[in-house]
Amino acid sequence: LTLQDNLQLWERLTHSAGTKLNLKKCSFVLFWYSFDQDGDPHLQQVVDTTMELLTTDSTSQQTTKIRQREPGEGTRFLGAYMTPDGSYQRQLQHIRDKIQLYTTSLPAIPLDSEGANIALRTVYLPSITYSMSSTFIPTKTLEKLQAQVKAKFLSALGYHIHTPNAVAYGPIEFGGLDFPHLPTEQGIQQVTELLKQINSNNMTGQLYKAV
Repeated sequence: LTLQDNLQLWERLTHSAGTKLNLKKCSFVLFWYSFDQDGDPHLQQVVDTTMELLTTDSTSQQTTKIRQREPGEGTRFLGAYMTPDGSYQRQLQHIRDKIQLYTTSLPAIPLDSEGANIALRTVYLPSITYSMSSTFIPTKTLEKLQAQVKAKFLSALGYHIHTPNAVAYGPIEFGGLDFPHLPTEQGIQQVTELLKQINSNNMTGQLYKAV
């Protein structure tokens, strides 16, 4: 079967099962590699092709052209922007937009130190880190991104905005404030997801064990 045949087959299978593909949200990516002099493959960002994928809706009988995406184009899956080539720029922009929202709105909200701590732990942190099990954003990038909102939260918590990082991020038992450190949170999310998959003994977990 060709890719075109497989696409139409899945559309008909979902229709027969009483469900339906949202063809407007469907897309495809071509993996096109070039090889350097050492034989190492490199995924090409722009693929020059006239390939078209069309599928017919079994209910309306209307034909829809399926959009082609580039390997570096982020697509949102369950809240995280994923790219076939593994780049993180689209997800980084999504996190940056959220942090900017907190940075501008936090000073306008009348919170005492207890309320600010609750907002930090139960609102800000989950909304920023929930997708980090699937991201690999460099430490310096996350630290720079977090710096401005950290100052706003420190002020709301009753601390000086220039509190040294060693104190701000340090554990409470050693005199620190235990302020969430995004690179560390990203690592925690990744390790947690890794252990979950390994302990589930599913196909992904078996692949991790093999690697």
